Amino acid sequence: MRGKDYNAVDMSMREFFEFYGKPYEIALQERPKLVMSSFNSFNGVPVTASSEMLKEILRGQYGFEDLVISDWGAVTELQKHRVARDGKEAAELALEAGVDIEMVSTHYLEHFEAIVAERPELLEDVDAAVMKVLRLKNELGLFENPFADEANEDEVILNPVSLALAEEAGIRSCVLLKNENEILPLRPEHRNIILVGPFARTRELLGNWACKGRFRDAVSLEEGLQQADDSLSVATFATLEDCPKEVLDRCDYIVVAIGEYWEQSGEGHSSVKLELEDKQKQLIQDVKKTGLPYACVCFSGRPLALQDIVDDMPALLWCWYPGTRAGVAVAKLLTGQATPTGKLTMSFPRVSAQTPIYYNEYSTGRPANTSSYSSRYQDCEIGPLFPFGHGLTYAQATYSDFVISGSRITETEDLWVTFQINNPSQYEYSEIVILYIEDVVSRTVRPVREMKAYQVVPVPAYGSANVEMPITLEDLRYVDADLRKTVEPGEFRVYINDLEHPVFAFEY
Repeated sequence: MRGKDYNAVDMSMREFFEFYGKPYEIALQERPKLVMSSFNSFNGVPVTASSEMLKEILRGQYGFEDLVISDWGAVTELQKHRVARDGKEAAELALEAGVDIEMVSTHYLEHFEAIVAERPELLEDVDAAVMKVLRLKNELGLFENPFADEANEDEVILNPVSLALAEEAGIRSCVLLKNENEILPLRPEHRNIILVGPFARTRELLGNWACKGRFRDAVSLEEGLQQADDSLSVATFATLEDCPKEVLDRCDYIVVAIGEYWEQSGEGHSSVKLELEDKQKQLIQDVKKTGLPYACVCFSGRPLALQDIVDDMPALLWCWYPGTRAGVAVAKLLTGQATPTGKLTMSFPRVSAQTPIYYNEYSTGRPANTSSYSSRYQDCEIGPLFPFGHGLTYAQATYSDFVISGSRITETEDLWVTFQINNPSQYEYSEIVILYIEDVVSRTVRPVREMKAYQVVPVPAYGSANVEMPITLEDLRYVDADLRKTVEPGEFRVYINDLEHPVFAFEY
């Protein structure tokens, strides 16, 4: 696998149920109306032709009852997988597996009559698929109102409420990875700003799969800084060589806008190299040589490997692709009108070859340490550059007064973890609190720790907030070697956010 799109997947069913299938199991509890069969093969069978995946697991174990639609052309691609001789056989395999709707390719339309003539028992599958389609159309009111009123488009697209939500989403998604000596946010004396880099003026900040999003509607970082604080004097350049000496001489602060272009990430854009391009690294080093205070703002659709340049970044705000209001959202964070609150949902590798890398790796008999005979790379530091769950704020909040409601959890009594978040700063913000659990000893090898819950906690400026998080028996269950969900008696440890040591231990 290793992150290559459309590739064959071969894994144990325990790994599937315990990790990869778990998010889908959770999502299916919300009863979506459609599920898509993926392009790839799984343990030797294309998912679009897999009765095990679509019927036994999706419908049987996960309880899904509604429509299964193929991914784009996935039915006809069964021929390229070489499990179907022609379009007719591809349609037959997909129908047998439980695909109700074929997307883009037309083998169902072309071959259904011939298929059911040869195998009349499959007519029941066709009827069931048609009924599910008709039922969904009825629920959506499409029989009474089959067409949307295009006159409403202007009221919906880019309306003030939607734009405000887009701006809030952009602010909340950015992650402050590094902030040496609190060089961010900009201070009152920082009035003459140089904005430099390939992402200084671009509006291409929507990311891949932006659908009908238009770059011309997006706000660039240059425009965002001007809108966020009109007292700033912002001089913008693609490179530092373009900046006149007199502009550099009166500059108070440099913002370096770097990243990965939107067409380099997303579906169909797998890469073997995750490092920044060389000319962007050179730009950072050139800015450092000026001796001026500076911070780096990075746009990308995925984590990048920054080991060889991170020491030259005193501050690093990771912005992903923040959307239509990108520039304003990032500018408000840079100017301190908001504080970054996002946390990483993926670990950042140090170098490209360190991937895949994840926080919940299995325990091993030789955990990584300074010894050569341990689970580590001999030419790379241990662990990620920035781990899952990492994210700084300007608030510098602290945690205190940890209490657990008991020392033992039972089938009838949950445990509760409580503590206080103390905010000594002027920033009113929302702290993201993540609770991890470590199963100390189990019959099956378990991850070193696992996220089990999170809360978004509003914290007032110069104030505090009390947090209460439950731990249930379900949080302790896992899929054992026999694919049974189980929970074993023993000791468990609780961690909060990136604290290195557990805050509690309890038993079941």
